Amino acid sequence: MKIIPHRESFLFLDEVVSLNEGKDVVKKRVGEDEFWVKGHFPNFAVCPGVLALEMLAQAGAIYILYLRKRRQDCIVWRG
Repeated sequence: MKIIPHRESFLFLDEVVSLNEGKDVVKKRVGEDEFWVKGHFPNFAVCPGVLALEMLAQAGAIYILYLRKRRQDCIVWRG
């Protein structure tokens, strides 16, 4: 929540495990109380593809903003 502006109920990532150059690891815990579990294929919980894409986009945004901040922190001013 400190990195991207998304909030409940549209923040789909639960945890950023690690951020490294070339790799971004995030977690999403899926529970029975998720709004899309109840109506999307009742009795057979399947994550809708559009939500999986949104999760991927959020992970990508976190990674891009991380790289941007890291590069800004490394700028050396020469006069």
